[in-house]
Amino acid sequence: MAGRLGKSIDIGNIGKYFDRQVVRKVVAATTLEWQKRVINETPVDTGRLRNDWRVNIKPFVGEITNRVEYADAVIYGVNMPPSWLNATPSGWRTLTPSPTGNRVNRATRQGYPDLIGKEVSRSYLVKLLRRL
Repeated sequence: MAGRLGKSIDIGNIGKYFDRQVVRKVVAATTLEWQKRVINETPVDTGRLRNDWRVNIKPFVGEITNRVEYADAVIYGVNMPPSWLNATPSGWRTLTPSPTGNRVNRATRQGYPDLIGKEVSRSYLVKLLRRL
């Protein structure tokens, strides 16, 4: 999947149990929350990776994608260019702007879009459905 990274949350047959409009709103809200959290956790050097997260919302599926060619390498540690092969095995050390405007090191959780998707589906989605 080099060159395009896509992840989706599929809520399958939920339309059997809820009104279709409600389902569309839930999928949209959940997907946008997921995107927001992934963007916030995306490491920053030039900002290109963070700025490329896109959303595709269908009636029962929300998807986030990133087409930056090094997305797999940063997020999963795979498909790394030869110059990156000496990266630390415990996770990427990346430069992230601090509140003072200086750049500081921060470790990136490997596979963070997947982890955040699980967190969103467990916590945010449950809270959202309780409000309905």
